[in-house]
Amino acid sequence: MACIIFTSFECLRRNVDEALSHITAGINIFKSWRENSGRGPNGPWGQRYPSFESSFVETELAPMLSCLNLASSECSRRPFLDVFLNPVNLDGSLILGESFETVSEARVGLMDLLTAGIRLTQGITAESAFHGEKPIVEALIESGWLSSTLQSWKTAWDNLVRRHQEVWGKEEKSAADFVRLMWHCANIESHTWISGTETAWDPYKAEYEEMIRLAESLLSDPHYFPDEPCRRISADLGMIFPLQVVAWKCRWPLLRRRALALLLQTSKRECLLDADHYHTIFSRIMEYEERYLCLPPGAVPNEDTLPPEHVRVHHFYIAAQPASVLGGNLYAATFLTKPNGLDNEWHCQTEYLDLSVGRVSEAAMISALLPGYKSIGCEFGRP
Repeated sequence: MACIIFTSFECLRRNVDEALSHITAGINIFKSWRENSGRGPNGPWGQRYPSFESSFVETELAPMLSCLNLASSECSRRPFLDVFLNPVNLDGSLILGESFETVSEARVGLMDLLTAGIRLTQGITAESAFHGEKPIVEALIESGWLSSTLQSWKTAWDNLVRRHQEVWGKEEKSAADFVRLMWHCANIESHTWISGTETAWDPYKAEYEEMIRLAESLLSDPHYFPDEPCRRISADLGMIFPLQVVAWKCRWPLLRRRALALLLQTSKRECLLDADHYHTIFSRIMEYEERYLCLPPGAVPNEDTLPPEHVRVHHFYIAAQPASVLGGNLYAATFLTKPNGLDNEWHCQTEYLDLSVGRVSEAAMISALLPGYKSIGCEFGRP
């Protein structure tokens, strides 16, 4: 519990290094407690705990650690530490129940699947991405398992909704909408991360529309932000996590702009994630990808006009410290593209962005929910 409290304080102070340190310590303490007490989960999350202590740790503290861990996956300063709230088998693979009884149980199952996805993609390093290496066969097999397990989760979720939706109150219905939002995000990523092409994200227009509809509905609810502090900062995974996927990977012009607008309406910060930073970065990426059209400033492309593969930004990273440029403190942002085809060299272009609202993680390649790449170091060069 102390690690969670200290992490919250460091998030308030925007001290990324210390926040990551406390998250790591908390996860290690939690894993040691499980190992030393022999009290790992023996059944679906929320069920069959041998004591009050086990129930409290597993159902109250562990989900908070999992949320913080998922949020910290956006930063590249430490290896991702997997922590599962549901049981795992002998080879470490996640075991989910065949049905859910509550929205919370379903959400925890989805969080575990996100954790499994991040662990899977860690084998695809920044260096292999930079040099155009293909994912290994084992990763392809595990990717198939992840997609299949996500579909099993969806079946159990649909069954839960069918059985209980009519008796849910407003709070549970809002929680269910948020779970749906996260599900769409995870499902899209599970089918696209291994493709190696940015155009692989284009066929999911209907899913992007549904994600934006859900986000707009949640944010329009006056109870979503019960007070002003909740609008400024949240310790939970919220809108920033899924909206950044649409704001970057959805190239449908109007949908992309709606996602960017929603980033400015949600909590300013969620754990280590900063909505203003994301809005600035992804707005610039949108301009970068659409500049080939030579449109006047502020003009919006036709809805069926999508940028070609060779102008799309595959990855990016942000310098840890601001540089004194043009009399101000601006952060170096390096964008990686494949202008000469997917089988040719990366092109890196560095620009300077005003991210003075707060501190950005060192070399933080802010990818989406299932980040397949660690940060690409400066040794790969700037233009």
